[in-house]
Amino acid sequence: MELLAADIIVLKGNRLGPSSHYLVAAGAVVADLLNASRYSPPRPCYRRLAAASFTKGPVGYEPCRRVLTDLARHGMITIYSGTAAFANAPGYVTRIVPTALFIERFTKAGIAPGDRLFHFSYAENAASVALIQKRAGNRRTLTWKKIKGRPIPVDIDDPKVAALAEPILAINTFMAAQRLSLADGWELTPGYDGVQPVLPDDVRFFRCFNCGDDPAFDWNMGGRLSVVGGGYQSLKKQYRPFILINDEPTVEIDVSACHLTIAHGLLGLPLPAREELYQAGSIDREVVKLFVNSTLGGGKTPKQWTGEHCKRFDAGDTTRLRRQYPLSMVTDEIVASIPSVKTIMDSDLKWYTYQWKEGEIATEATYLLSQKGICALPNHDSIRVPIQFGDIAKDLFSSIFHEHVGIYPYLKSK
Repeated sequence: MELLAADIIVLKGNRLGPSSHYLVAAGAVVADLLNASRYSPPRPCYRRLAAASFTKGPVGYEPCRRVLTDLARHGMITIYSGTAAFANAPGYVTRIVPTALFIERFTKAGIAPGDRLFHFSYAENAASVALIQKRAGNRRTLTWKKIKGRPIPVDIDDPKVAALAEPILAINTFMAAQRLSLADGWELTPGYDGVQPVLPDDVRFFRCFNCGDDPAFDWNMGGRLSVVGGGYQSLKKQYRPFILINDEPTVEIDVSACHLTIAHGLLGLPLPAREELYQAGSIDREVVKLFVNSTLGGGKTPKQWTGEHCKRFDAGDTTRLRRQYPLSMVTDEIVASIPSVKTIMDSDLKWYTYQWKEGEIATEATYLLSQKGICALPNHDSIRVPIQFGDIAKDLFSSIFHEHVGIYPYLKSK
């Protein structure tokens, strides 16, 4: 970073080189730009550039502004200035896009975008990422594009907030002494794209609640247990079986059809006498899953397969879902095979209730296992533990699920 900074910076006054604050800002900016450069075309990085948004953060406003200005002057980034919201028109944060020159510069230096975590580490202040967060409800633009809800300040002295944060703080303290790594063989998995996966072992959790501006909000909407920076939760699915915890092989304990199971429990409905809940005649399981989860999330059956549905079903042929499984053909069969879907549709359950229950269950399970000296890696509807503790974790997970939802789930170990 010192060499890059020396090349791009315009020194002022009697300075002989970039300041330590400038170097910190340059490292943070470049690391994020390298992450964005992994995609084709490169994705934009988003950042509010109002001075107040940097208050108490690890990077200062003035050093960040100077780094961005210097990179833009050398043609290494393109900056699209943000706009304020007005009336019904949404505001946009500033977007920073890495250019081909940026990618070429770092590739020649031996730092490929996919290898950034071998050269950069994210060291965030504990105060910079709150354990408990809250956001307003998402909004839609006139073109139906979803806009993430704005952050809402959280009163850390609120007894409810303190109670929510206590187990997460204990989990994070325990996780600081654990080590995550990948076993050999991941490069032989189908779908390996030539980029070595990186598994950060500095795991720290937080919970972000949704719909904080809803009058009925009482820390009961959203709130999944998430990892700062994504961590192992953002690891591609095919690599997860290779995760080692303290050099020990692991097993994943997964809830079959988690949201559907939660709905059954909260409404007092018995689960079907089969472990595969996404089953409807001859219809492909993934089609049933897309249909049911769309119904649970929206509170009504989908009227059409969206582009996102089609991509999830078959990214290589986005027309296959509509062509092979038109909704007019599958809706009646799915509802007939899973009659509880109609009852759930008529209930008041919303997507944020399912995520809230997931967060409560995952937090309690991870905390109680840590108290037994067992490291668990929750991922919303599953937990991963060392194989030797698989049975203990499975029994505990099932018991906690029952306490929160009123039903024992079908669990799969894989």
